[in-house]
Amino acid sequence: MNKNFLINSSLYFSVNIFVAVGSLLILPIYTSYLSPQDWGYVAIFLFFGPTIVAIVSFGLPQASYYFYFKIKDEDEYNKLQSTNFFALIIIYLITGFLIYFLSNFISLWLFNNNYPGKLLVLSYFFGCFQMLSMNI
Repeated sequence: MNKNFLINSSLYFSVNIFVAVGSLLILPIYTSYLSPQDWGYVAIFLFFGPTIVAIVSFGLPQASYYFYFKIKDEDEYNKLQSTNFFALIIIYLITGFLIYFLSNFISLWLFNNNYPGKLLVLSYFFGCFQMLSMNI
């Protein structure tokens, strides 16, 4: 086997183990400070934004992954990437404005007004930044 492959694989594996162990170690701290309702807020925060972003993205980030090996010309691939990036920015801004102005209605409709509307907006923008950071 290739020596670089083994080194890179072991590095990737060790980072994943470190993150898993770290998450397990701070779990008692989280449970002592957060109530079950707070855990629900965290769960909705981590779920709502990325889910909405995945729906309104129309698969554009996945198109970049698909065409990475198909397009041989680097300039053509860069055009595709920049077009996808700017299209996503426009889509995210339009959807963000809608969520911002309808956040209280969304909270009332989806969560029986038990979840602050402004946290939905923050969750959405968190999902946007998460999606964009994976594709840059």
